[in-house]
Amino acid sequence: MRRDLPLHGLRAFEAAARHQSFQNAAGELAVSPTAISHQIRQLEDQLGVVLFRRQPRPITLTEAGARLFPRVRDALDELEQAVAALRPESPHETLTVSTTRAFASRWLLPRLPRFYEAHPGISVNVHAAETVSDLPGTADCAVRYTRRPPEDQICFPLFRDRFFPLAAKALLAGDRPLSHVRDLADHTLISFEWTAKRPDNPTWRRWLEAVADQWGPIDTRGQRHIVLSEESHAIQAAAEGLGIALCSSLMAIDLLQQGVLHCPFGFGLDGYLSVLVYPTASRGKPHLVAFREWLCREAQCFREAHPGHLFADR
Repeated sequence: MRRDLPLHGLRAFEAAARHQSFQNAAGELAVSPTAISHQIRQLEDQLGVVLFRRQPRPITLTEAGARLFPRVRDALDELEQAVAALRPESPHETLTVSTTRAFASRWLLPRLPRFYEAHPGISVNVHAAETVSDLPGTADCAVRYTRRPPEDQICFPLFRDRFFPLAAKALLAGDRPLSHVRDLADHTLISFEWTAKRPDNPTWRRWLEAVADQWGPIDTRGQRHIVLSEESHAIQAAAEGLGIALCSSLMAIDLLQQGVLHCPFGFGLDGYLSVLVYPTASRGKPHLVAFREWLCREAQCFREAHPGHLFADR
């Protein structure tokens, strides 16, 4: 019977499964991690199955949990949409999205006309900068590129990209072949500045170290290097044949599909996670729910259209 539905436990389960973290689920639902753990234990006792493998971190779903998660997620999404549809709407809504310049220009803006077609009453302002706005603040939501999702906001993972050496077709067909990793020593290496200086950033140094075991060390000390301020500029420089850029497959996918850029080597470094985040207080706002549902569908379709090695495991 419906009165027996463990709604609190199901909400806790869905948030924990989406975040792969009891702590992050607790931040989203404004309760303690202990409360999340207790609610999920009660749900597991009621169902008679274990839903999570709790060690090692991050938590992972069991087979039963993996079967339950998409159905609970879809049901809660439908409930949220139904509630949002009943709330009074202005004749026209405006949504401000904060994200990086590369994601805005290379991925979001080319797809935005599809959102306007589906939601003509909502305008989207895109605030693109290398530093994503704090929430709440000047933006309603943000697409962040991060090592780990924020703990105190609602979070929906979109994709985790990978970084590959990318070169123009004309450069590959030139008088300096690029048939072996050692041939990189004869070419200009293009990179871009990371806003946050971290040792695990996917850089040329890390890529060359990673392939050294298989192909041997490559000395690039006397080589020409071009360092640009933004990833989109590095992608464009590679497309113009200025050298070989180590860039995100996600950001360069259109040029790869068009044959402007090529990936001469199949090895890539895992990047970070792209996530949609917004404050818990904004849950259920109709224009935000509409954008979230559209963006998550676009991300899913994009991943399904590009299977294989271009994306890391989420």
